[in-house]
Amino acid sequence: MDDKEIRESEAEDTAAPGEDVSTDVPGDIDSDIPEQAENGTDTEDAENASSLDVQENADDVTYTYEDKGGETATDSYYTEDAPDPQDTGEAPKSYYTEDAPEPYEIPENESRYFDGEVDEVPPIDIPDEELYRMDYITSSGKLSDEEFKQRKRRRRKNYLLRIGIAILVVVLAIVFMKSDYFMVKKIKIEGNHKYSRAYILKKTDIKKKMNIFFDVDTSDGEKALLSNPYFAEASIERDFPNRIIIKVKERRNAAKIKRNKRYYIIDRHGVLLRKTKRSLKITLLKGVKANRTELGETVTAKNQRLLDRNLKLLRIVRRGDLYFKKMDLTKKTMKLYIKNKLYVRGEWDDITHTIENGNLRKVIYDLKKNHVERGTVTVLKNDYISFGKKLR
Repeated sequence: MDDKEIRESEAEDTAAPGEDVSTDVPGDIDSDIPEQAENGTDTEDAENASSLDVQENADDVTYTYEDKGGETATDSYYTEDAPDPQDTGEAPKSYYTEDAPEPYEIPENESRYFDGEVDEVPPIDIPDEELYRMDYITSSGKLSDEEFKQRKRRRRKNYLLRIGIAILVVVLAIVFMKSDYFMVKKIKIEGNHKYSRAYILKKTDIKKKMNIFFDVDTSDGEKALLSNPYFAEASIERDFPNRIIIKVKERRNAAKIKRNKRYYIIDRHGVLLRKTKRSLKITLLKGVKANRTELGETVTAKNQRLLDRNLKLLRIVRRGDLYFKKMDLTKKTMKLYIKNKLYVRGEWDDITHTIENGNLRKVIYDLKKNHVERGTVTVLKNDYISFGKKLR
C-alpha cells in the first residue's frame, strides 16, 4: 500500500459523517510546475532553478537558468513559428521545435582559413594583330579584314599628321627666334668701377646685333669674368626681346704684402688680386710673412695671427674713412704711418676706439691742413690724443 492509500484510510477513521475525506491538495498542483516540465524537461531541474532568462533572435530561442548549486545551463532550440517578443497578441498554442545541432569545433592543429596553394592561371597568348583588331569590335561582331585595314591606314595617317604639325611648329618657332626682333640692341653694365665697359664686353664676347638666343652665351661670359680675381660676382641676364644686362661686383686693392722681390696685392678680406714688382700706393702690412698663394685664393702667412689683426684693422680704417701708408702691428704699441715721418702710435683698443668715434680723423685732417710732415700722434685711454714733433 502506498502513502496515499494509508492517508485516505486514516482520514476515513477520524472523519465525521458526511465530511469530504479527499487528500488532494487544494489548487492546481500543475500550475506551480514550470512550463518547461510539460515540454519534456526534467521536473527536478525545473524546481531547482532559481532564475530563468529567455533570449530570442529571429528563429532562435535560448533558455538560460542557474541551478541552486551555482551551475549554469543553456538550452537552444530552432523555432520555426516562435512568437515575436514584441507582439502583444496571443501566441500560438503550439509550434514546431527542433533541437539545434551541435556546432562544429575546429581542431587545434587545423586552420579556419584556407592556406593551400592555388595554381597560377596561364596567360592567354593573343597575337599583337588580334589585340589591335580587338579595339574595333562592334556590337555586330568583328570588323572585316578590309575595314580593319582601312582603319589602320587612317590611324597611321593621323599619327603622321600630328608629327608633321609638331615639326612645323618647331621650325616656325626657330625661324621666328632667329629674326631681327631678337637681335641685341642694348647692353647694360652695372657695378663696374675699376674695369671699363670695353674691357667687360671684350671679356664676355657680347656685341650688338647678336642673336639673343643663339649667339649670346651667358654661361661662358660669366666664367670669363670670374676668371679675373678682381670680380667677386658676375651675372649675365637676357632682357627680352633685345637687351642684355651684365652685373658685376668688383674687389678693390686694400693692402700689399712684400714677399721676396714682389708685392702681393690683396683686398680687405685677404684675397690675392695681383702679383707685381711695382709698389702701388696702398697700405703696406709690415712684418707679415706670406706663404705662396695663387691668384684668387686667400693669402695665408706663417704668422697668421698678425695677418688677421692687420686685415681686421684694415676694415675698421676703411669704415672710418682713413688711409695709412704703412701699418706696423708687430709690437703691443702699434704704429700707423700717415707719412714716412708722421705716424700714430698707441695700443689696439685705444686706437680702434678713436677711429670708430671719428676723433682720430679730425686730428689727422688738421695735420694735413697745416702741412705737417713730421711728428707723433699719441693715443691714450679715454680718447686722449696728443701730438709732438719729436719721433718716438
